[in-house]
Amino acid sequence: MQIYYLVGMPSSGKSTVGRELAQQLQLPFEDLDAWIERAEGRTIPEVFRDSGESYFREVEARVLREATHAASRQVIATGGGAPIFHDNMDFMNAHGVTVFLNVGVEELGRRLQATNVADRPLVQALEQGDFLTALAEKQKKRLPYYRQARVQVYDDALALPKLLEALREGGFLRNCRPRLPRCGILFVLLGQRVSWHIGATLTGFVPARKLHL
Repeated sequence: MQIYYLVGMPSSGKSTVGRELAQQLQLPFEDLDAWIERAEGRTIPEVFRDSGESYFREVEARVLREATHAASRQVIATGGGAPIFHDNMDFMNAHGVTVFLNVGVEELGRRLQATNVADRPLVQALEQGDFLTALAEKQKKRLPYYRQARVQVYDDALALPKLLEALREGGFLRNCRPRLPRCGILFVLLGQRVSWHIGATLTGFVPARKLHL
């Protein structure tokens, strides 16, 4: 099986980076929370509100296994709490490559508070008192599970190139060839630290006859 599982805190970029990774590797992409909502016929906040977290975690574990067995080659973005319950992290490590997107608590807090609170059960649970302190404590409890991932990437504007580099170095890109632009030209993002990142950006790409920078 060739499955990549993205794990990490809510708003760490799992769905965004997961879609980009799937596009680059030309693999199907699945969002575990979206699968749960289809299976339940209701939103994640509604499941938490009407049935409680214990029920949600049972459904999440079942859906994770269903999604895993639905396709042997895919990228799956998991929910923030998925690795913590029902031996899910062990299951994912046994069936594919786990990737931890590690984002600092201040950046997580900024992203979470910019979203709709009603759509984020974690934000609702932490919104009383010192939000960042509570978020840091939640992250601290989850880190031992996240760090069981085979690959760890610090999320930023160039998370995907870094991830491709880490997957290549770890030998986790078997039978995968990252997609090249059809025109054969690769545009490199310009900005700070560009010179350091060019190598990571190009890593894993098949050499073309000409490369225009």
